Amino acid sequence: MKTLSCGRIFAAILLIFALAMGFAPTAKASGITLSGTGTWNAFGVGDVNENGTPYFDNVSDDGPARNIGHLMTCTGFFVGNPACPTLTPDESWHMIGGQDTNVTATLGGPGFASILIEIAGMSGTNEFGVYDVGSPILTMLFSGPQGPGATATFTASGPFGFYLKNGLGEVFKTESILNTAAVGIQHFSFFRHSSDPGSIYLGIEDLAGGVPPDFQDMVVKVSEVPDPATLLLVGGGLAALALIRRRKIAITTG
Repeated sequence: MKTLSCGRIFAAILLIFALAMGFAPTAKASGITLSGTGTWNAFGVGDVNENGTPYFDNVSDDGPARNIGHLMTCTGFFVGNPACPTLTPDESWHMIGGQDTNVTATLGGPGFASILIEIAGMSGTNEFGVYDVGSPILTMLFSGPQGPGATATFTASGPFGFYLKNGLGEVFKTESILNTAAVGIQHFSFFRHSSDPGSIYLGIEDLAGGVPPDFQDMVVKVSEVPDPATLLLVGGGLAALALIRRRKIAITTG
């Protein structure tokens, strides 16, 4: 007769769990991928001095220290604001010395979007959503009456972009050549934490011109939804480990 210790039981379950993960479906990509002429660049408090570099670092017409960079770093006007990201982004997407005017995205499976904050005179009418690259069809995720805390899910089988339609009926897309106003001017800024490629933050400017853009008229977090098969395996494995810890059993074999 042979008695297995709890430590060996844990090791056995972890091995089975690892093997199961190896045979799990792999339909999902890991993270949201942006494409364009820009790249992910280091981002921090040094990029929020309101000098116009990077392109989103401008003086807001709402007041000092209120642009999207301040919100992302929870500095200036936004100190202590609950809309600040829990994990402060350390990267922003742009060209060195300028904006990427033609940004698209790909996602391995379903996406999840949530509004963090809106600071805009047209917040009650602004519409946000996605579109498939090459298609004129706009898929609305948030209507004007929706605000902070609103959530939505979406799917994208191929490359897609984000859009905002303001209260004047002007449409701005991440492929800015398709804008109906301010054509060729990027109205979106993009942030992420390098350790979390499954989520990005979008800071959006809802005006076609007239003032330096501050990109915080609507701020949306977009994340990839974990694969259900992976969640099932993780949940099952953790439940089994918790059960064994609680019962502290020993198994006898012959």
